[in-house]
Amino acid sequence: MGDGPDVSADVVSMMFSPDANLIAVGSIDTVIRVWGVVTGTLVDRFRGHRASVCSVAFTPDGKGLVPGSIDQTFRLWELNTAAAGEAGAQFGQCLLEFTGNGHWVHSVAI
Repeated sequence: MGDGPDVSADVVSMMFSPDANLIAVGSIDTVIRVWGVVTGTLVDRFRGHRASVCSVAFTPDGKGLVPGSIDQTFRLWELNTAAAGEAGAQFGQCLLEFTGNGHWVHSVAI
């Protein structure tokens, strides 16, 4: 399954950024997609979880995202919306991975 803007994946969670300009969507296909609210375009995406993403939360400054997954991890991702839409643009990267929980991560909050 691809992870582009036209993918039909079951949505498990979503959250607006602090400034309400972005919405992050966690899905059953393990990909987190970030959309521009006004434009409706995909501005970032994160791949790395090995199972469904149950919860997403933006950092207070809106520059990061923390999703929780049933793969028993949560991660801190850095958004890279500045390059959105550019050919060959790099998407955000994982800054930290928290493991060892031993249980599904159903909810995260910052």
